[in-house]
Amino acid sequence: MNAPYLINRTDRRFEEAALRAVSKWRFEPGRRHGRVVQFRMAVPIIFRLNG
Repeated sequence: MNAPYLINRTDRRFEEAALRAVSKWRFEPGRRHGRVVQFRMAVPIIFRLNG
């Protein structure tokens, strides 16, 4: 992963938590015809508060 960024911004604490979580993820590189290629993807992150 090169540089994660936020598409929709909310509360700063949620943004920081989302970026921390995503930075720990590990991905296999995208491939086309067996060669590594750059790609973009959007991943929704949903927060649920208990209480």
